[in-house]
Amino acid sequence: MPELARRLESLGKSSNTDISAHVATFDDLGIDISRIESSDTNQNYLISSARQILDNFSKAESLFIYGPGDQPPSIKLDKVLSAMLSHAHDCGGQEGLRYIASAIVACHERGQPNRGGLVEFKLLESMAITMITQFLFLCAFFFFPHLIDPNPSSS
Repeated sequence: MPELARRLESLGKSSNTDISAHVATFDDLGIDISRIESSDTNQNYLISSARQILDNFSKAESLFIYGPGDQPPSIKLDKVLSAMLSHAHDCGGQEGLRYIASAIVACHERGQPNRGGLVEFKLLESMAITMITQFLFLCAFFFFPHLIDPNPSSS
C-alpha cells in the first residue's frame, strides 16, 4: 500500500500529470475489481452504489486537461465515468456493466481506509484517465479518424 499512497501523492490537483502513473494506480485495483465483480452482490445494488459514488465525485469537479495553449481542452472526469456506466451494457452486456460498476465501487472501497474521499477521488480520476487514454482515445482514433486533426496548430 505504500506504493499506492506514494503514487497518489504524486498526482496533483490537476489531472494533466503523468498518465502512466494514473494507469498504474488504476491497475493496482485489479484484485479489488475482480473480487467485487465475482461476488454475489446484486447487480442492481452494485449499479446503484456506483451511481451514488459518481454523484459524490461530480462535486469534486475533476478535469483531465490535455493539449497546449492558454486554454487547453479538458474533459470532466465524472462525466466520463457516468457515461461509461450508462452505456456499458450497450458495449459489453451484463458483464461489461458489472465490470464498470465494480471498478467504481473498488475505488470507493480502497479510498475509505486511506484518508477517505481524497484517495477515493484520486482513484476515480485515475480510472477515468485510464479509460480515456487507454480506451476511448484509441477507439476515437480507430473508428472516427476524421475527428482527429493531424495539424492542430493550422486551425
